[in-house]
Amino acid sequence: MIKKRAGFTLIELIIVITVIAVLTTMAIPNFYRTRILTRQTVCQNNLRQIEGAVDRWIFENNINEGVAVSSTQEEEIYNYLRGGKPLCPANGTYTIGVTGTSSPVSCDVGGHSLHDE
Repeated sequence: MIKKRAGFTLIELIIVITVIAVLTTMAIPNFYRTRILTRQTVCQNNLRQIEGAVDRWIFENNINEGVAVSSTQEEEIYNYLRGGKPLCPANGTYTIGVTGTSSPVSCDVGGHSLHDE
């Protein structure tokens, strides 16, 4: 009498490995795209917080529109934020420009902005 062995055949293993490979090739680009969008969203939220701090600083210090913010004034503005100056998750740099403009705060990473430019 021939005993049947328990286990998988080579064909079954190849099919399973192929299915896993196909699923992986579909998942990795989506993971990468999600990661980029998450970084962009976090950066935009940071920009909103910085803009709010700029508005409070302008109001409390009676600053006029059209004033270019110096590095000393920029440090004063970041004191309005809990934790100080936030960091861009994509290693970008935040810059505070001229007060009273439509977008006084910017990030040097492409796509990380609040307003269409």
